[in-house]
Amino acid sequence: MSLITENKPNFTGGVNQQPPEHRLDTQVEEMINCLPTIDRGLRRRNPTENLPLTYLDGAVAQMTFDDDMWTYEYNKGTGDDTDEFSFSITSQGGLQIVNITNGTYYDELNGITFEGDGLNYLNLFGGRNGYSATTVKDTVFIVNKLKQPKMIDSTEQQLYLREGYVWIEKVDVIEGYQYGATIYLKEDATGISTEIVVPPLREADPTFKDTVLIANGLATRITASSALLNANSSGSIVQIQCSAGYTVESVNATDSFGDNASFGWGHQVDTQAELPHNLGTYTPLVQIGTTDRNSTWFLYQDGSWKEHYEIGIQTEMRDGYMPHTISREFNPNTGFVEFFVRPYTWDSRQIGDDTTNKLPQFLQEEFIKDIFFFRNRMGLITSGGITLSEVGEYGNFWRTSTGALLEGDRIDSSIESRTAIKLEYSVVFDDSVILFSNNSQFRFEGGNVLSPSSYKITEILSYEVNLNIRPLGLNGKLYFVTKRGEYSALHEMVVSNQSTTTTSADDITSHCQAYIHGDVDRLTGSSVNSMLFIGSRRLRNTIFVYRFYEEGRTKSQSAWSKWEFDGRIFASFALGKAFHLLIDRNDAIDESDWILGSGRWNMDKVWKMAFPWIMSPATIASVPQFETMDIFPQNINETFLDNRRTSFMSFVNFGEWVTGAEGNKEIRGTLQFKTVQFSHSMGSQFDLWARNKTRGTTEVTDWKYIEGRKPPMYGDVKEVEVGIRSDKDTGFELASVSFEGNLNRRATAR
Repeated sequence: MSLITENKPNFTGGVNQQPPEHRLDTQVEEMINCLPTIDRGLRRRNPTENLPLTYLDGAVAQMTFDDDMWTYEYNKGTGDDTDEFSFSITSQGGLQIVNITNGTYYDELNGITFEGDGLNYLNLFGGRNGYSATTVKDTVFIVNKLKQPKMIDSTEQQLYLREGYVWIEKVDVIEGYQYGATIYLKEDATGISTEIVVPPLREADPTFKDTVLIANGLATRITASSALLNANSSGSIVQIQCSAGYTVESVNATDSFGDNASFGWGHQVDTQAELPHNLGTYTPLVQIGTTDRNSTWFLYQDGSWKEHYEIGIQTEMRDGYMPHTISREFNPNTGFVEFFVRPYTWDSRQIGDDTTNKLPQFLQEEFIKDIFFFRNRMGLITSGGITLSEVGEYGNFWRTSTGALLEGDRIDSSIESRTAIKLEYSVVFDDSVILFSNNSQFRFEGGNVLSPSSYKITEILSYEVNLNIRPLGLNGKLYFVTKRGEYSALHEMVVSNQSTTTTSADDITSHCQAYIHGDVDRLTGSSVNSMLFIGSRRLRNTIFVYRFYEEGRTKSQSAWSKWEFDGRIFASFALGKAFHLLIDRNDAIDESDWILGSGRWNMDKVWKMAFPWIMSPATIASVPQFETMDIFPQNINETFLDNRRTSFMSFVNFGEWVTGAEGNKEIRGTLQFKTVQFSHSMGSQFDLWARNKTRGTTEVTDWKYIEGRKPPMYGDVKEVEVGIRSDKDTGFELASVSFEGNLNRRATAR
């Protein structure tokens, strides 16, 4: 039998659920309400503090929480204005906004003004995944995923279909040319075509020398040729109009100069060069091109031909079904800076038709799933496609010309995949956008110049993603959740834009596969503190925490743990350097607040109308609160009480002690505990606990018997669990723990 000692250093590895012999020395069985750090050892998590909410006029405010509430937040962070805002939507409370910096609360009755169809747009409640939002400067663009975008039906009459034209291009001043026309009509009701021939005729001298007089004479003959036609002229142009119920299919001009002295058309020509430059007061609409796919619509107005849209098609979006904006503005009626919800200004289709300037993906019987900004373009994704606006024109999702594809034009594409997909999320990086579907992931990129001709969409991974959880981009990497039976796995994706490099996604929960429950709530993170947080919908008091640290391409820390709070968590998120909770807090009422617990009125207190009538604070089980905490650990001598009054238990189970170096653990023989010794900072306070798994008994050794000592420990290491715990109102900073024991190598295998 030999006496051995081994150190367990700084616990930076967090929780590992593998067999003890496969764990690193820095890893433990369980870690609750702690923060493993590389430089200062294991510390307690910081306490939370209630953020008192008030309306703009200073009156006490109260948030409404919901199990299926949607949340979003942003940090303005520009100039001297660094306000942080939290947005939430519940089925009962509607839109709520909190200024996290000062606790100002805004709701639909106080501080939020709805314009246009804004209230109806948001109040079709879609639950925690029913909305998507992104922020530009101090304006939030928000999408209701249940609102299907729609176009407004056109009320314009297609009068151009009943028109045709003849242009008298040239004359023979010596003998004169003969001019005529053939007009082809189609009856709208039957589709039957009719041909009306106006035979060529040479006008009398001197009429045949003047194009204006020739046009006038031809117009008179066309009118006389059929009761279905009426013609008039302006300058050298003849306008032909047919009766209602008919369409002018085409007009052929004929002349004795090989049909080269005149030109006729209905509403389609092959090239613009065939058209006259001056049509006087006429305003014909013409489709120019040999095929519908390569055609361009032009309207003559104000003395020139201008690109136009096909009259009669849908051109305008319905504001009430498109994304809205939430912006902060001064309200002159109240004298406060408040929030305004209103429709965004969406450009109408100015050119082309449904073939050359087709409806974008989100208007093709689709719902908008996500919204983002990339390379000075607004992006919208649907379940099967992606559309980006014109550069710098966030409201324009139409082509600016059908005659040429410009670099700044909108980008519109469906997503091709080997399997059926349903896109749900987008995550933006500097040089690409990662698109997430239920079973495939895609990279959208565009090289140095993002244009309709240069973009590329590549399928990079095929993971079955949990679409209830929005993926998160953090510090140049991408994190997303997948289901693993009754539990969840978190993957870390390194996105590479090099064609020779394969994009990969590592399972960073592979060593604790049964740690995070399957029904999780939201993934959020702090880039400043290199931490991720996952809420649990099964354990409503629990947040799963992942802390990492990288030096170059080497990951020095990858640690899982959990934080527990005395209450029911409805939402949580990290923003900047802080972590925030929307929580129904237990034990949050203090009898000194406003009513004595004895049931007597405290006449020295001011009656608070915002609170319910209570004779004893004990009658309230919980109180909804907006709580916040700094993530970076505070000094261990400061107070560690949630909400300034609630103690919380910090707990670590070191797990079974297996002696030996990492990768070469000794599993033979028997190892008996003898003593435990801790290395910690001055002022640290925690208790030692030990549980005998066979007997089911637990012993706790108070802090005063630990400091500067080596408390004895008894029993086989396979039967005894050892750890620390603290529910004190001070912190601790634990550097390492040293185990001492007797090893009998001749004994049977452990």
